[in-house]
Amino acid sequence: MVEPEIRVNKDFNPFTPENHRNERSEAMRGWFERREQDQGGWKELHQISLELNQKSAQIARPSLDDEAIAITDEEGFDWNDDAPMSQLHRRYITVITPKGLMLVDQQRAHQRILYEKYFQHIEKGKGHSQQLMFPTSLQFGAADMAVVMSGLSELTAMGFDLVQTGDLEIEVLGVPADAGARDAQKLMEDFLEQWKNDNGALKYSPREKMAWALAAASSIRYGQMLTQPEMSSLIRDLFQCAMPYAAQHNKPTILQITLAQLEQQFK
Repeated sequence: MVEPEIRVNKDFNPFTPENHRNERSEAMRGWFERREQDQGGWKELHQISLELNQKSAQIARPSLDDEAIAITDEEGFDWNDDAPMSQLHRRYITVITPKGLMLVDQQRAHQRILYEKYFQHIEKGKGHSQQLMFPTSLQFGAADMAVVMSGLSELTAMGFDLVQTGDLEIEVLGVPADAGARDAQKLMEDFLEQWKNDNGALKYSPREKMAWALAAASSIRYGQMLTQPEMSSLIRDLFQCAMPYAAQHNKPTILQITLAQLEQQFK
């Protein structure tokens, strides 16, 4: 009777790269090798995003008086209320569409929505005002007071209820209803700041500039958390705009990445 013999390979180490590699399947080895060889795929996706942004920026700035203002986008942005969406870094709204992925800049989108509302109020000469329970008295410098008084009719049309109570003093009785629950003093200060710092390449008429300044002062901010109904409402209102694809100075509001572009990154 022969006793069983145990043989041990003293040189074997299961943790050496060679032995570990032998245990990999051919498919897995091929996947890792492709990953090691190709590190530039996401750079291509970034380039696609830049090109789409440039395309949006080339859209001509419209006049709200022009009946041919509606944009027919060749790519199309398919969206409905049932589309899955979420907020990304409290800055963008991501929406799953039949064509891929749509990203909406929440601050720029709201600025576009408010701008069109304010500009239409100016054109019609009447907006909606939210009366303050406690009127606010504001003191201005000479330059800021000149801006307020020269644009008093436009400010009133957009929803402000202002009364001059001194050479450099204004009493705020009401603010635009579309501005939400913003502090009257902060709203007016932000409006004047936007007005003075508008140094973009595009030159607007005084009425357009005033509407954009108030839209920027009263819009949703980056970092603001949005609920699901708020996100849906924002996108719905954006697509009801005459020009939903660009904000002030033609900065894009929407970016779309197609399935084909995404699939290309996984090849």
